[in-house]
Amino acid sequence: MTGLTHFDDHGQAHMVNVGEKNDTAREATATGLIRMKPQTLSVIQRGEAAKGDVLAVARIAAIQAAKKTSDLIPLCHPLAITKVAVELACEPSEVAVRCTATVGLTGKTGVEMEALTAVQVGLLTVYDMVKAIDRGMVITDVRLLEKSGGTQRHLAGHFRIKGVARPKKKRKPIESVVKVSKTDEPMAGSRPIRSSVSGTSTPTRAPSNKFKTMAKTMTRPRRGPWGVSA
Repeated sequence: MTGLTHFDDHGQAHMVNVGEKNDTAREATATGLIRMKPQTLSVIQRGEAAKGDVLAVARIAAIQAAKKTSDLIPLCHPLAITKVAVELACEPSEVAVRCTATVGLTGKTGVEMEALTAVQVGLLTVYDMVKAIDRGMVITDVRLLEKSGGTQRHLAGHFRIKGVARPKKKRKPIESVVKVSKTDEPMAGSRPIRSSVSGTSTPTRAPSNKFKTMAKTMTRPRRGPWGVSA
């Protein structure tokens, strides 16, 4: 069955042999939401849930889940994970809690399943912590955001999710700098140039001999085989 690596030639499920792959740095990020009533979100934000700090407990649960993925998903390889970073945040505009997990290691196979499992269990823990006041919460929009490492170096562009804004790169400010040599002399009747950065006035540079020669060449009429051309 072409394309499905977890099935052999006879269609039987098996664990993929990754022994011949090279060890490379791999990382994956997943995200998801749990939507709830506004009153429930307010209880979480104020830290008034009967079971304790909802987000702190959910973060620990997500980290544990990433390490236990191979025990939950039958054909996943047990991995020596070196990084699990979990962020949980209340989003009033969505009336929801968002969980984002990033998992990393240096090994022979990817960690997207570990990241997805961490998100799911983190959100399930949020549900468990406040289900006494809201049993209608909905876990939604769980998906892979980014994967890197191995033969597929970077696939972030293929996993864009509506409603999840990517961090914008900061652009360096463009500064206006005017440098004038001490040997340059201002042109007669020229106006000074004011720098937008320093606010100081700088005299206009006099044209060099190189530019004067170029100007004469450009204005000189061209001669063709029958005389001067227009």
